[in-house]
Amino acid sequence: MDDLRPPPPPPVPQLPEPVIAPELEQVPWRGREGFLIVIFALVTGGFFSILAVTMTKDRNIQTLLATICLEGSLGVWVWLWVKLRHNVGLSRLVGKPSRGDVGAGSLAALLGLAAGWAITALVLSITGAFTDREVKTPEQLPTLHHGAEIFLAGIAVVIVAPIAEELFFRGFLYQAFRRWRGVPQGVLLSAFVFALAHVSPIIIPSIFALGVILAFLFERRSSLVATISAHMVYNLIGFILILATGASS
Repeated sequence: MDDLRPPPPPPVPQLPEPVIAPELEQVPWRGREGFLIVIFALVTGGFFSILAVTMTKDRNIQTLLATICLEGSLGVWVWLWVKLRHNVGLSRLVGKPSRGDVGAGSLAALLGLAAGWAITALVLSITGAFTDREVKTPEQLPTLHHGAEIFLAGIAVVIVAPIAEELFFRGFLYQAFRRWRGVPQGVLLSAFVFALAHVSPIIIPSIFALGVILAFLFERRSSLVATISAHMVYNLIGFILILATGASS
């Protein structure tokens, strides 16, 4: 008698293994350590500022030299802290640079400038409506009178400040906050501290927006080269506009 049993079903195809995104590499430091870095930077930067201002009687040059000393001390102390306290190199702060970082940073700078202009215009309009007087953005640079002052201002604004602040706010603080609270809250917290560091209430909202953009850029590119480039381009354009509009003479 013929075997009338049905043929066995075809084998079920094996589904591919689910792709699981790797967890973000955790940094060994915590955000609260940033307070000590700032204190050390203020002490050492203040000391070198005192030495620097004795070299000239020009008030503007004194201010610019002090700015370079303070910003430079911040960047140096971030590197020293992670090296001596956590035994990790500068590469852990900088991330993994790649081609396209400078271009991505330049685009982020333009986005930050556009957002900052719109936000600052709105803040000025609202503030003026409540105070019944014209409100202007604060001057972020002293009036520059000659080449030496312009040169030092360019060094401070376009080179030293972007490098030092990106090492601290994105390389150190953002990564620490991301470890603590995750990406969204890490972005907001680091941007909030970044904005508060710029003191003036008029520009804090626009600087906060810039901080958000820079933190997302670092998260996207995993490279501080991108955020340093963005910060440099942002400050360079602002610096050129200050000179071009006659804020410095």
